[in-house]
Amino acid sequence: MKLKYIIPSFMAVVAMLVGCSDKFEAAYLDDLRVSSSYIAVPVDGNYPAEFVVSAKGDWQIKNVPDWLTFTPMSGGAGDTKVVVSAPATSDSKSAVVKIVCGTSVQDINIVQTVKKSEVVLSVAQALQVLKDKPSGSSARVKGIVCKIDEISPQYGNATYYLSDDGTYGDGNWLEVYRGKWIDGANFATGEEFAVGDELVVEGTIVLYNDKTPEFSQGSSVVSIEKSLIGIAEVEMLSVPEGKGVTEFPKEGGLAKITVNSKGNGFHVAIPADAKSWLHIDDFGADYVTLAADANTGGTRKVSVILSTEADGTTYSCEQSFTQKGVSNPPSGTGTKADPFNVPGMLQYVTALGADVESADDIYVKGKISSIKYTYSAQYGTATYNISADGKEDNVFTVYGSYFFDNKPWEEGQTQIQVGDDVVVCGKAIYYKGTTPEFSNKKNWLVSLNGKTSEGGSAAGTVDNPFTPEEAIAYVDGGGTDAVYVKGIVSELVKTGFDPAYGNGSFWISSDGTKAGDYLKDFEAYQVNYLGGRKWTEADPQIKVGDVVVIYGPLTKYKDTRETQGKGAAYVYSLNGKTE
Repeated sequence: MKLKYIIPSFMAVVAMLVGCSDKFEAAYLDDLRVSSSYIAVPVDGNYPAEFVVSAKGDWQIKNVPDWLTFTPMSGGAGDTKVVVSAPATSDSKSAVVKIVCGTSVQDINIVQTVKKSEVVLSVAQALQVLKDKPSGSSARVKGIVCKIDEISPQYGNATYYLSDDGTYGDGNWLEVYRGKWIDGANFATGEEFAVGDELVVEGTIVLYNDKTPEFSQGSSVVSIEKSLIGIAEVEMLSVPEGKGVTEFPKEGGLAKITVNSKGNGFHVAIPADAKSWLHIDDFGADYVTLAADANTGGTRKVSVILSTEADGTTYSCEQSFTQKGVSNPPSGTGTKADPFNVPGMLQYVTALGADVESADDIYVKGKISSIKYTYSAQYGTATYNISADGKEDNVFTVYGSYFFDNKPWEEGQTQIQVGDDVVVCGKAIYYKGTTPEFSNKKNWLVSLNGKTSEGGSAAGTVDNPFTPEEAIAYVDGGGTDAVYVKGIVSELVKTGFDPAYGNGSFWISSDGTKAGDYLKDFEAYQVNYLGGRKWTEADPQIKVGDVVVIYGPLTKYKDTRETQGKGAAYVYSLNGKTE
């Protein structure tokens, strides 16, 4: 049975208000009048509205929001025509301003009302609209709930995601941020809808922060059609009291999904990137049991798609699972820009086979856990173990290692200690099939506690900033710390810096060209200006071709490697100038 609710469109009527005296009580004012206390300003901003102030003395307008302009803002005795204007808007707005004449005060209500859309868009059509007009549009959108962050009876709103096919993937969804229920009512139970239900939502769609397509806060559900498939229960069979548990043990285990399907049976789809570790163990008329392998890597997530068909229409829903892994999973590629961590190095070396030396020099980073021989002037080398956390287990042996720049250590140079952070490079070998190590005198110290030589600096520092390619490799290796990145501005996002927010977004590359390659283009996203301060219109604008050094924490958004937003990073230098 289909359950559908429909909201009729309506226009709110604002009542006329008159205020007077210090307490703004309603009264007839002999010394101050306005021709209208309710003014409707056009939403397209093409022409202004007018009203007349009749006063017996000097008057002025107060409580004016920044989106309204009054001309004039003050006047004297007699009748004065006042022009009120506002720029075009895609959101309905309202304000109450005050005309003050001596002790008399008159309220004037100003509104810009956007008519609600009657055309229903698909999610794909809504995303296309936002490409053309990211600042926002009034819209109705039909989609299938593919993910729910929260349905909150406490706050009466919900945050969830719509897609056209019910799946949650890269670039196919529209977020509904803190939306309301039918007729703008509050959510009361938290069970008003579920993943797989089809909704029509009405409100303003925007491209938030130039990235996230969403209905901004204040949208509401127009209609709902319940899905023919849903999830009745999830139980983790491998743990005690596993009902409702969606996290597999890292040792692996079984999870049972009980399904409510009113269609022609149901189908289970495991994403391709999870098929190596997640499998169907058992399948029944109303359930499926999934088996997860042991996890020797980092935390992993998967969303399993369950679908059914009826009358030529496919209905689907998702069930998400996570599985925690080891605390220090293998990472890195073994390059200078992206060294292996110790677990990654151990994995690489054991794969070589017994007594097979690597053809290339391999980079590894770790913490010294024990020292067999410190550096000596007699041999110029040192031998020590490193691990991911400085503990003496799962170690890699740095055997007969030279000092900085592949040179023998000399008396008086910096010595190593347990607990030091190091990066070492050399020929790796699985010695006799028992000891992963660097070959004797075929390796050297690259950095020691961030120093690359006596007085030198490691990559990503102010004296040796990352290139865009190195920053990308750093992020791909799991790096999120604050580092320095140097490049040439290749493309601006909109105009670059925006005075409304005080930050800007732009792309940088090593040669100043936008390659369109996610392995070469790095985004300076929502960075502040020089010195970490907000940009103002008095400051020079960023330009394509400018040489910049960016400082701040890094992150990855989909395929984009970038600085963390909202001013977490800033322009350290612009064409060589730091202020």
